[in-house]
Amino acid sequence: MNAKKEDSPKKGKINIGAVIILIISAVVFLPAGGVAVYQGIFAKNKIPVFGSYNGKKITYERNSKFAMAVSNISEQYRKYGIELNEQTAPYVYNQAFMQTARGMAYSDFVKNSKWTLPESKFDRQLKKLFTDENGKFMKDVYNQMPDSDLNRYKSYIMDDLTVLRFQEDMFGGSSFAGNELYGFKSNDSEEKFIKEMGNEYHSFVLAEFNTNDYPKEEAVAYAKNNAENFTHYNLSAITLDTEANAKALLKQIKDEEITFEDAVNDKSQKYYTDNDGKVSSSYRYQLTSMLDNEDDVAKIINLSKDDLSEVIKTQIGYTIFRTDNEPESADFTKDETVDVVMSYIKSNEKGIIEEYYLNKAAKFAEDCAVSNFKKVCKNYNIEAKDVEEFPLNYGNTNFYDSTTSVTPLSSISSNAEQLEKVFKLRVDEVSEPFVIGSSVVVVKCTGIETKAAETAKANNDDEEASNEDDLSDSVKSADRNASESTLSNSDKFVNNFYDAYYSAFTK
Repeated sequence: MNAKKEDSPKKGKINIGAVIILIISAVVFLPAGGVAVYQGIFAKNKIPVFGSYNGKKITYERNSKFAMAVSNISEQYRKYGIELNEQTAPYVYNQAFMQTARGMAYSDFVKNSKWTLPESKFDRQLKKLFTDENGKFMKDVYNQMPDSDLNRYKSYIMDDLTVLRFQEDMFGGSSFAGNELYGFKSNDSEEKFIKEMGNEYHSFVLAEFNTNDYPKEEAVAYAKNNAENFTHYNLSAITLDTEANAKALLKQIKDEEITFEDAVNDKSQKYYTDNDGKVSSSYRYQLTSMLDNEDDVAKIINLSKDDLSEVIKTQIGYTIFRTDNEPESADFTKDETVDVVMSYIKSNEKGIIEEYYLNKAAKFAEDCAVSNFKKVCKNYNIEAKDVEEFPLNYGNTNFYDSTTSVTPLSSISSNAEQLEKVFKLRVDEVSEPFVIGSSVVVVKCTGIETKAAETAKANNDDEEASNEDDLSDSVKSADRNASESTLSNSDKFVNNFYDAYYSAFTK
């Protein structure tokens, strides 16, 4: 089907989309539905719920704010030449979902403040919807608009201007708002304080104990004290989605109306088995995690050969187990058994590994008190990593230079406790061991330097780095990031985006 060439705007045509600014998505509002590739979901019988804010569901249905935000963002992608396909769609929807939730949160804040939208401001924005190419209000077209459409547009304008009120108050004016009355304001003392907060730079040397190198002999020692977890059971299973169907099938098998093997082939969902019905993860610890009630494991492991269990509720569905052969005790002299133990400990007993390395690192720190840090590193066969100076910058805001890129300290900007711990160190002082990512670390402060404000933040243009506009942008960016984080962690916000998305679009 060939696309119809659009006429240029003429007097008497509604210029919808060219003038109204949707604050929730911060892009042009396209009530026609946007890109067609995203509209197929409307044909589904069930409306997907992606989450909620303050008990209000965020659904994807025609004319919803979520759907409009998807259309807006899709159109912006298209304008910038980004292909809209199965790979880009999740990003479009997730961005639209978060913008919708953010708009709901901001709107609630404003409404709770008892602020009301001036009628004159609302009328001005509404009239912009019905203008010709010269900006003249088309009264006849306005009067011909169906009440249902007009009320919908009014609702969107009301919500968007309410959200704009919050954004202007909290983040200052913005270009799409059309006025800077509520822009960034500060005094000289505040600007000086902000700029100088990142002037102190600290350098370090670190020793890293990688928890991925946990010794196999330590794993085996643990396993021998918990050998029952690594007993291997030879089982087959049949899983059905309902308890009633599973109980009926169990009766049929016992009454010899159907064989277990035929039930595997014809009835089982095979959530936990291969195609032949053999349970694929049948160490005791795996069986326990498979069950809805871990106490039910006794009903399985106590079965005699060829016995059938009762119907047992598993994490997914209802399952009938059968013992095919006697269980096999763990043989820790076999590499494959040790590999199973290592996998279990890394997944389920991470604290054991961390404790092992914390104790080892504590002894390392003690040795550093009476010997050179780098020399002790050699004694422990550890590389001493020099960490160039960096400022205290929680969250790596764009106010100051970023924290270090040296691993594993490269993630320290997101951990306030660890960042505070290393920046409290005096020169030549050695830290206590701490866990960061998959490592246990000991650091020594090698230097502290205070830099002048005008050189504290690297920038290609020194004059631009110190002007108020740059500071304003940095403050706005930091405030918006904090707002995003607060929303994501709010008890009022429920985010089921990915479950809902893949359920709606892949089934």
